[in-house]
Amino acid sequence: NYQNIKIRHADVGILIEADDTSITNSNLFSDVTIWGTITKAGLIARGPGANNMNNFYGSVIEPGDTNLAHIYVEGSKTNVRIHDIRLEGSDMFDLKKPLVIIDDSSYGNVITGMLG
Repeated sequence: NYQNIKIRHADVGILIEADDTSITNSNLFSDVTIWGTITKAGLIARGPGANNMNNFYGSVIEPGDTNLAHIYVEGSKTNVRIHDIRLEGSDMFDLKKPLVIIDDSSYGNVITGMLG
């Protein structure tokens, strides 16, 4: 379990990645705040290995903009469960960038919360 994580000014806020020989399953993150200058993404979850059931509760991702997306998920064995998140990207809308990208290869993702 990971609790009360504060990340500011980074290339990627949180990277959860599994290669063909590893797994990153069933981790729990609560009260995560990612803000400031986040260059690439606030959260990236990707395979190709098993990378599923990683859960986030009561978190915030609020840099003004990111180059990729605030949340990016890809991989046929990858999913995230994100509950009660606040996503803010005030400069993303002017640039017509998505806050969230869920690649077609991913499955079973859940995201609830507020966009702003």
